[in-house]
Amino acid sequence: MTEVRDWQKDMELAHHARYEFVSMQPRHLNTLIDVLFHWLQQYAAEKERADKAEAEAEKWRIESFRKYPTPEAYDTACTALHKHRERADKAEEREKKLREEMEKAMYWINMEAFRIAYDVLQESLLSLYPDKEEEAK
Repeated sequence: MTEVRDWQKDMELAHHARYEFVSMQPRHLNTLIDVLFHWLQQYAAEKERADKAEAEAEKWRIESFRKYPTPEAYDTACTALHKHRERADKAEEREKKLREEMEKAMYWINMEAFRIAYDVLQESLLSLYPDKEEEAK
Protein backbone atom coordinates (compact mmCIF):
# COMPACT_ATOMS: atom_id res chain seq x y z
CA MET A 1 0.00 0.00 0.00
CA THR A 2 1.28 3.46 -0.82
CA GLU A 3 2.23 5.60 2.12
CA VAL A 4 0.51 8.97 2.26
CA ARG A 5 2.95 11.70 3.14
CA ASP A 6 2.55 15.40 3.84
CA TRP A 7 4.83 17.20 1.42
CA GLN A 8 4.94 20.39 3.49
CA LYS A 9 5.98 18.56 6.69
CA ASP A 10 8.62 16.64 4.76
CA MET A 11 10.02 19.91 3.40
CA GLU A 12 10.18 21.35 6.92
CA LEU A 13 12.00 18.23 8.10
CA ALA A 14 14.46 18.49 5.21
CA HIS A 15 15.00 22.20 5.93
CA HIS A 16 15.62 21.41 9.60
CA ALA A 17 18.09 18.64 8.66
CA ARG A 18 19.95 20.93 6.28
CA TYR A 19 20.79 23.50 8.93
CA GLU A 20 21.03 21.28 11.99
CA PHE A 21 22.57 18.11 10.55
CA VAL A 22 25.26 17.87 13.22
CA SER A 23 22.83 17.80 16.13
CA MET A 24 20.33 15.39 14.48
CA GLN A 25 19.53 12.17 16.26
CA PRO A 26 19.83 8.92 14.29
CA ARG A 27 16.05 8.32 14.29
CA HIS A 28 15.49 11.74 12.68
CA LEU A 29 18.14 10.88 10.11
CA ASN A 30 16.35 7.58 9.36
CA THR A 31 13.04 9.45 8.99
CA LEU A 32 14.71 11.90 6.63
CA ILE A 33 16.11 9.04 4.54
CA ASP A 34 12.65 7.41 4.45
CA VAL A 35 11.17 10.73 3.28
CA LEU A 36 13.84 11.04 0.62
CA PHE A 37 13.18 7.54 -0.71
CA HIS A 38 9.42 8.11 -0.71
CA TRP A 39 9.65 11.28 -2.77
CA LEU A 40 12.23 9.76 -5.08
CA GLN A 41 9.82 6.88 -5.75
CA GLN A 42 6.99 9.34 -6.32
CA TYR A 43 9.22 11.27 -8.72
CA ALA A 44 10.14 8.08 -10.61
CA ALA A 45 6.47 7.05 -10.91
CA GLU A 46 5.45 10.52 -12.09
CA LYS A 47 8.35 10.66 -14.54
CA GLU A 48 7.35 7.26 -15.96
CA ARG A 49 3.73 8.40 -16.34
CA ALA A 50 4.83 11.64 -18.01
CA ASP A 51 7.18 9.77 -20.36
CA LYS A 52 4.36 7.42 -21.38
CA ALA A 53 2.01 10.34 -21.96
CA GLU A 54 4.65 12.14 -24.02
CA ALA A 55 5.31 9.01 -26.10
CA GLU A 56 1.57 8.59 -26.70
CA ALA A 57 1.24 12.24 -27.71
CA GLU A 58 4.19 11.87 -30.08
CA LYS A 59 2.62 8.75 -31.61
CA TRP A 60 -0.62 10.65 -32.25
CA ARG A 61 1.30 13.66 -33.60
CA ILE A 62 3.16 11.46 -36.10
CA GLU A 63 -0.10 9.73 -37.07
CA SER A 64 -1.86 13.06 -37.62
CA PHE A 65 1.03 14.37 -39.75
CA ARG A 66 0.91 11.17 -41.80
CA LYS A 67 -2.77 11.75 -42.52
CA TYR A 68 -2.72 15.55 -42.63
CA PRO A 69 0.77 16.85 -43.53
CA THR A 70 -0.36 20.49 -43.55
CA PRO A 71 -2.95 22.51 -41.63
CA GLU A 72 -4.76 23.08 -44.93
CA ALA A 73 -5.07 19.32 -45.47
CA TYR A 74 -6.49 18.96 -41.98
CA ASP A 75 -8.98 21.80 -42.57
CA THR A 76 -10.00 20.28 -45.90
CA ALA A 77 -10.56 16.90 -44.26
CA CYS A 78 -12.62 18.52 -41.48
CA THR A 79 -14.73 20.42 -44.03
CA ALA A 80 -15.34 17.25 -46.03
CA LEU A 81 -16.24 15.34 -42.89
CA HIS A 82 -18.69 18.08 -41.90
CA LYS A 83 -20.33 17.91 -45.35
CA HIS A 84 -20.58 14.13 -45.16
CA ARG A 85 -22.15 14.35 -41.71
CA GLU A 86 -24.69 16.90 -42.98
CA ARG A 87 -25.54 14.65 -45.95
CA ALA A 88 -25.87 11.63 -43.67
CA ASP A 89 -28.13 13.56 -41.29
CA LYS A 90 -30.33 14.69 -44.20
CA ALA A 91 -30.46 11.15 -45.59
CA GLU A 92 -31.48 9.79 -42.18
CA GLU A 93 -34.16 12.46 -41.94
CA ARG A 94 -35.47 11.57 -45.41
CA GLU A 95 -35.42 7.87 -44.57
CA LYS A 96 -37.39 8.50 -41.38
CA LYS A 97 -39.98 10.59 -43.22
CA LEU A 98 -40.24 7.99 -46.00
CA ARG A 99 -40.72 5.22 -43.43
CA GLU A 100 -43.51 7.20 -41.73
CA GLU A 101 -45.23 7.82 -45.08
CA MET A 102 -44.91 4.14 -46.06
CA GLU A 103 -46.42 3.08 -42.74
CA LYS A 104 -49.34 5.45 -43.33
CA ALA A 105 -49.80 4.12 -46.86
CA MET A 106 -49.69 0.52 -45.64
CA TYR A 107 -52.32 1.35 -43.01
CA TRP A 108 -54.61 2.92 -45.61
CA ILE A 109 -54.00 0.10 -48.09
CA ASN A 110 -54.99 -2.37 -45.37
CA MET A 111 -58.06 -0.30 -44.56
CA GLU A 112 -58.98 -0.11 -48.26
CA ALA A 113 -58.35 -3.84 -48.68
CA PHE A 114 -60.62 -4.55 -45.73
CA ARG A 115 -63.29 -2.29 -47.20
CA ILE A 116 -63.02 -3.98 -50.59
CA ALA A 117 -63.02 -7.43 -48.98
CA TYR A 118 -66.05 -6.44 -46.89
CA ASP A 119 -67.90 -5.21 -49.97
CA VAL A 120 -67.08 -8.42 -51.88
CA LEU A 121 -68.19 -10.58 -48.96
CA GLN A 122 -71.36 -8.55 -48.52
CA GLU A 123 -72.18 -8.91 -52.22
CA SER A 124 -71.48 -12.64 -52.01
CA LEU A 125 -73.71 -13.00 -48.96
CA LEU A 126 -76.47 -10.99 -50.61
CA SER A 127 -76.22 -13.12 -53.73
CA LEU A 128 -76.41 -16.26 -51.60
CA TYR A 129 -79.17 -14.99 -49.34
CA PRO A 130 -81.20 -12.41 -51.22
CA ASP A 131 -83.98 -12.62 -48.68
CA LYS A 132 -81.69 -11.30 -45.93
CA GLU A 133 -81.30 -8.01 -47.77
CA GLU A 134 -85.02 -7.36 -47.68
CA GLU A 135 -85.18 -8.34 -44.00
CA ALA A 136 -82.36 -5.95 -43.12
CA LYS A 137 -84.30 -3.07 -44.71
